[in-house]
Amino acid sequence: MRNIIFLGILSIFLSLFSSGCFKDSVAAGSKYKIPIVNHDLSYIPYDAKVDQADFVICDSTDFRSGRNGIQYIGGSNKLREDINSNFVSNKKYETFNGYVVIRFLVNCEGKSGRYRTQSLNLDFSPVKAPSDLLTYSTQLIKSLDTWEKHSLNDSRMEFSKFINLKFNNGQIQHILL
Repeated sequence: MRNIIFLGILSIFLSLFSSGCFKDSVAAGSKYKIPIVNHDLSYIPYDAKVDQADFVICDSTDFRSGRNGIQYIGGSNKLREDINSNFVSNKKYETFNGYVVIRFLVNCEGKSGRYRTQSLNLDFSPVKAPSDLLTYSTQLIKSLDTWEKHSLNDSRMEFSKFINLKFNNGQIQHILL
């Protein structure tokens, strides 16, 4: 009896869960469901206005977080060092206190692309930063395009990567990877 109640509750839970996560197949009359994957955090759709057309995505259905599967050649400390040593301050940036979040993809070939940049205040709410700071920060991270995968098992996977620059009076205070 206990197993029957458990199976009943489990089936109700699964039906509620699947109704929110699956959508009927595009094929008319299909009895199969196609999962709708939320790519908000890892997938970055192509935008012809800002993205290079020759940036290759091997498998758009399998993105991984860059924290565990991919690293900057030389490691995290080398990445921090390269960002700090290449950042040139500008008087226009001095009024900015907050974060510049740069997210991008690293493809199966280890090349980066599809950069997106956002500025946040210290409470993590969107805020307007000097536009030149966003452009400059993105160009700086783009110039550091040396990524390697941890294992051969990851050879055909794409990775999403986030780099967060915390600014205090227009100077980089912390680099969060």
